Amino acid sequence: MSGFADERLRATGIIPEGAARYPQPCSLDDFGDADLVIALKETEHRPLIERRFPEAAGRVTYWHVDDIDFALPSVALAMIDDRVRELVSALR
Repeated sequence: MSGFADERLRATGIIPEGAARYPQPCSLDDFGDADLVIALKETEHRPLIERRFPEAAGRVTYWHVDDIDFALPSVALAMIDDRVRELVSALR
């Protein structure tokens, strides 16, 4: 997990489990176990998911949130906050 994301979560009182572990590649089983799959940068993740997991590609919700090579962490994290709030509101 990004140190920026970890810091932002902790500032809001959320202590993420496994934040210090290295990223792990997902498997097809991960898609089956998930109720919702979100990829944060569509242009980066859609081609990868369609190539590696074509049978699960239609289950992914893509958000356009740039990585820190294109957006400041404060901007990207604010976008993620907004999308999560929209998601939670839609579930109520």
